[in-house]
Amino acid sequence: MTTKLAVATALMMLAGCFGDAATVPEDDEPVAPQRVAESVAEAHAGTDVRASSSLRQRRIRLAVIGDINPGDSSTRYSIAGRIASSIRAWHPRAVAVVGDFQYPFGSCEALVDQFDAVGWGRLMGKVIGAAGPTHDYQPSTTDALPYSKHMEGRCPGQTSPASLSARRWNRTIRPYEPHFVDLGAWTVISMPSGQWRSEYAEAFGPAWTGGALTRWLSRAVNRAKARRDHVVVLAHEPYWTSSTDEHPADEADAMKPWIRVLDRENVRLILSGHQHNYERFRPQTASGKLNRRRGTQQLQVSTGGVGLRAFTDRAPHSAVQHDTGYGWARLTLKRSGAYKWRYVSVQGDRFGDASLRRAP
Repeated sequence: MTTKLAVATALMMLAGCFGDAATVPEDDEPVAPQRVAESVAEAHAGTDVRASSSLRQRRIRLAVIGDINPGDSSTRYSIAGRIASSIRAWHPRAVAVVGDFQYPFGSCEALVDQFDAVGWGRLMGKVIGAAGPTHDYQPSTTDALPYSKHMEGRCPGQTSPASLSARRWNRTIRPYEPHFVDLGAWTVISMPSGQWRSEYAEAFGPAWTGGALTRWLSRAVNRAKARRDHVVVLAHEPYWTSSTDEHPADEADAMKPWIRVLDRENVRLILSGHQHNYERFRPQTASGKLNRRRGTQQLQVSTGGVGLRAFTDRAPHSAVQHDTGYGWARLTLKRSGAYKWRYVSVQGDRFGDASLRRAP
């Protein structure tokens, strides 16, 4: 395949994310033309379940977690297993996995025999994923097949259902490809933050570089606004973060064009992982100024089971840090645009963080 043809094909796939082929009208209420209606299947279902009664409910429960299963974990009594059990008990509509599902690398064998086995297989039908390089896919070798196959429920021996992300589009979603899922009055946009690393982006061609994805993000946010939806963005790597010995605070500075889009369009919430700890930031602008009403707030939740990392400093506007225990975040998205969160600790850790951000 020539380079021009490959780029054209990739651009067509990105453009297809905004077409009508994947739209499903709600049956029980009048809606605007071309509105996409997408509900969440029950955790054990293997098919896409669309129920309009759930889409306009007053609140949506979204669990948030990242950096989940270490390579030696295959029992439900592990930390990752306990977190999966805790999430299931909350009965969320969807689970935002902000990258690094399985360590050290998510091969089909590891995802089925370890990740699914500890209890995450029972949640796969609710997963909206944001892939992280190098544990979810190997950009240097364009090895993206295991991640995509598992998200589609197609790994050999896999009994867990396809993810919500895959069912939404009814096609392969590669880990370096952005996508969105509609949850009632909210649109969840998943962005492949690893593509800002130039050596990674070049492996997949010009259509998947940071600049091209910035334009895609702008169109996706504008689509949500046209639907009068509120927006939450997922990206594995946090733009705002305090440093650890493994990842410095400025590691994701190249993502700033994405943050400018969120700032310009008044997107108030971004969820991330990557650092192996928990950190909540106060709402701020792309230039780093506090703006409690219109600023973008970041929740970084990467306490899913792999080894924790201590913070070595505190970034401006970091409100809460936690690096000594495991857990996940409950996020309740309200129809008004307000949202509330609560960090849920496991294994007896007494840390907690909870609050509410009012509607804009």
